[in-house]
Amino acid sequence: DRAGGGETFGVKRKPGRTVMSLVHWEEIMAFIGSKVWWSSTPALESDLQDPLLAGNPEYGAFMMGFDFHLTSQGPKLIEVNTNAGGLATALSLTCCAEDMAWRRFVESVREEYRLFAGPSAVLDSVGIVDENVREQQLYPEMRHLAFILEKAGIRAVVASPGDLAWRDGELIFADDGRRIQFLYNRLTDFRLELPAHQHLRAAALARGALVSPHPAVYARTADKRHLVRMGALAGRPSVVVDAELLVSRPLDHWWARRKQLVFKPVDGRASLGVYRGDKISKKTMQGLDPERTIAQTRCAPPTSEDSSKYDIRVYTHGTTLLGIASRHFTGQVMEQRSEKSGFREALPKGVCCFAAVAYEQLSPEQRLELDLPNLGTDQRINTTP
Repeated sequence: DRAGGGETFGVKRKPGRTVMSLVHWEEIMAFIGSKVWWSSTPALESDLQDPLLAGNPEYGAFMMGFDFHLTSQGPKLIEVNTNAGGLATALSLTCCAEDMAWRRFVESVREEYRLFAGPSAVLDSVGIVDENVREQQLYPEMRHLAFILEKAGIRAVVASPGDLAWRDGELIFADDGRRIQFLYNRLTDFRLELPAHQHLRAAALARGALVSPHPAVYARTADKRHLVRMGALAGRPSVVVDAELLVSRPLDHWWARRKQLVFKPVDGRASLGVYRGDKISKKTMQGLDPERTIAQTRCAPPTSEDSSKYDIRVYTHGTTLLGIASRHFTGQVMEQRSEKSGFREALPKGVCCFAAVAYEQLSPEQRLELDLPNLGTDQRINTTP
């Protein structure tokens, strides 16, 4: 039962399906397609002094994740991620055409490498890296991604940073000396600043390997200061809500408005350091770093029939759709450890499967292979803005 419950790839699956309106889905995909979320300049002036972050590469947006809350005023963007986890679980929930979804993943890996190395470049090897990788909750997912790549003829290894070495202009897997052409970067040292990651930084700077998600893309998209930037746009998209740096106003202002806000570190991950304003104490608020914390208008998450709260996560390679899921939780902020937490299949109303959602981005050959040429117009979702 593909849509059944149980744990897979490190994240629990929830049975059933989360249905969103077609209008909401079209708003989500129009926002992603607009690329207003990608700034031409990085979040900090100091980023421009860093040779790894100063450039604006065409590559580096391999595994984007866009998280939305569905509200009566439409979908609202909660945050943007450059190394979103959980795709394997999301695709395991697909009611049909899972093979198609995985082929899209493999082709996105190859296309990402072509953006880096040239249109005729052939990808032979991938390394998937994370800190203390075998201890990660999503280690089973990383192993499965490697398995999928191996099936497609691409050698793949899952490694911790210490398992890799930068030697003679090549990034290699130290155990057997194999060269890594594409390093799928799942580290949360987003700018590769830590001493233990300097060999990876050197490889990225020298273009000895493709590092993606790339730190320069993080600095232009997922640093939460960009939520502030988008909120200040004159013609800002309807999905974007107000956000400001704490340093922009006195603490008393934020304390008075706290119940309508969520406080987030600009470089946070996995909800660490996130506080709902209606739950925060004054002492905790006083301890927040005003230069590195944003106050974002709180949009309450929708609630499922089992009383769990959820958001909608959309996975992309740049603007190319890779997967969708609703992520359920019961805590104050997103978590994946409580009894009712987990991923569930998510689709627009009236759409039969993920293949139909991705229809406009499929090639004619893929449509024929999946017997999709005659989908009704109510099932063809235009995923381009």
